[in-house]
Amino acid sequence: MARKRRARGSEHNQLGVTFYRSGALDLAIEQFELATRRAPWASSYWLNLGVALLSKGILDEAEAALSRALELDGESQSGYFHLAQLYEERGDEAAARGAFKKVIDLDPRTHLAQRARERLEGWRPRLLGMPKSAETKG
Repeated sequence: MARKRRARGSEHNQLGVTFYRSGALDLAIEQFELATRRAPWASSYWLNLGVALLSKGILDEAEAALSRALELDGESQSGYFHLAQLYEERGDEAAARGAFKKVIDLDPRTHLAQRARERLEGWRPRLLGMPKSAETKG
């Protein structure tokens, strides 16, 4: 009789990523939670859980997961960026600005740092494919 083995944290995490990309947030969250139980030292699993919870609008749990990710890896630009988004969602502009500044301070040359600068400057993307006449109307 073949012995069953438990899935590793990395397997749950990968499955969670697959579910997340397909839009199945509840299933993604479930898999990321399993991954963090199997490997609680893996900051990326906590980050993924936080991002999925944030996408679902479960802000308190998302903040706890993102904070845990940052405790494990204080140099995570992605962790700070998503934490800033969470603060924006809550309407805490000062905390959001601080987290965006941390993203830039960690490495100002990255794509995330550029996105953080754009958020700090109040940049919002314009809708693609909008007719020029609609862009100029106020």
